[in-house]
Amino acid sequence: MNSLFSNPELLRYARAQLRPTKLLVTGLICALLSVTLAFAALHQPYGITSAAAQLLRTVIVLQVLILALGGGIACLNAVFPEKEQNTFDYQRITRLSSAELALGKLFGAPIFMYFVCLCLMPLAIYAAFFAHADPLFVLAAYVALFVASLTFHTFCLLLSLLAIKGSQVTGILLALLLFAVVSNQSDGMYFRVHSFGPLQAYELATQHSGAYSLTDILLGHSVHHFPVLLVVDTCFILWFLLAVVRNIKRDPRSYEVFSPLQFLGFALFLNLLLVAFYNFSWTNLSLGVHSLLFFFEFIIFFLLGVALLHNREHVRTLLHSSGVQSSRLWNSLWPAPVLALGAVTASAMVVIALAFSRLDPSRSDITFAALRSLIFVLFLVSDLQLLQLLNLRPGNHPLVTAIVYLALYYFCASIILTALGCFREQARIPVASLFVPSAVFQLNASAWTTAPHIWLAGIFLQLLLIATLCHFQSRRIATLLHQPAPTPATPTPIPAAS
Repeated sequence: MNSLFSNPELLRYARAQLRPTKLLVTGLICALLSVTLAFAALHQPYGITSAAAQLLRTVIVLQVLILALGGGIACLNAVFPEKEQNTFDYQRITRLSSAELALGKLFGAPIFMYFVCLCLMPLAIYAAFFAHADPLFVLAAYVALFVASLTFHTFCLLLSLLAIKGSQVTGILLALLLFAVVSNQSDGMYFRVHSFGPLQAYELATQHSGAYSLTDILLGHSVHHFPVLLVVDTCFILWFLLAVVRNIKRDPRSYEVFSPLQFLGFALFLNLLLVAFYNFSWTNLSLGVHSLLFFFEFIIFFLLGVALLHNREHVRTLLHSSGVQSSRLWNSLWPAPVLALGAVTASAMVVIALAFSRLDPSRSDITFAALRSLIFVLFLVSDLQLLQLLNLRPGNHPLVTAIVYLALYYFCASIILTALGCFREQARIPVASLFVPSAVFQLNASAWTTAPHIWLAGIFLQLLLIATLCHFQSRRIATLLHQPAPTPATPTPIPAAS
């Protein structure tokens, strides 16, 4: 395996982006900007120390915008445009391994942004010197900036790899949404943790020894935010990079973000973060805590479950590459076993954390929390099983169409149930639980005693729905079994020059 600096993919980006004339012009522009900002800071009326501290924050924010956002957009354009130009297949058949190709694109696509950030470093050192900033915290700020930006780059590279034709704008909007979410500072009401985004760097740069404003609460213990950010962002880098390496040299028709075991590991990792940093003392209602955690879990498992779904070509490939009977049975149940195992394990972690929290919940609260967990898992599995069945239909983008149908159902059902007062009146809440999962969040002792038979009927109907969907999925797979396996896409060889 080649070293990173001798990686042919990285060298290709370096030759294309780091041309001497381009570097000279960029360096002159950065020097002019640095001199202008330094001159303005020296002539502020409120003192050189305060002005230099503000200048240091400004420079770091500029570097965040350049490296994180600019580099992220460059990573978004690392794979998708080459697919559009039909040149990516030639990279897939090179002798580069999947890891070498992924690392070459990860560090090569934003290489010009790294150069621009280096050009602004003299101004940052000048500002840190006159602001009397602690050198260790300034170094920690730039380590956090690099690691958090690399996390964003890896996510954008994964988006670029998985993007389909016509979805580049959607990928950019999704990347910007993620950047805004991870850069948002938590108020400590729900989660006692600071931001994991690159904008956290300018807060670290102005810290001093003995300052504990950047303190997180991890499992009831106070820890400084810097090691937390470093460990969590590094874990996300490894997870995203694993997904890129797993798929970058595959046929796009057989992409699978994670294997079942990897899916379980990633889902439980996200759930562990939720439980570890959650503020269990924000309310005196333990079931209210449970409902909010389940809302976050539902979003996580739904998004990861969508990534688990197989399309028609992938299912046909699996059917013809392994034992017919075992593969047919497994694909008929997919993704119910893996999804149910992950959701049950995550729900158990939440219930156990609730039991050992400082709220001192009663035994009935724990019992109903476990019951709500069961209904939550059933709704989740039935929804994803429906999407998997609809994803096996012929046509363009069947998964997108299936998600639109499911969203339309829940939207219409919620409006009708709200108009009928099923979310306001205690006696009608069990009826709402038959149609939408949000009613499950209101399950408590009084709601259960109102109509226990309706709650049990809802559980039975969900089990019946899952079995029915698996039956229809088995029939669909039987149809696919008689179709020939898809041949892998290979690029047309270039004729040799005479």
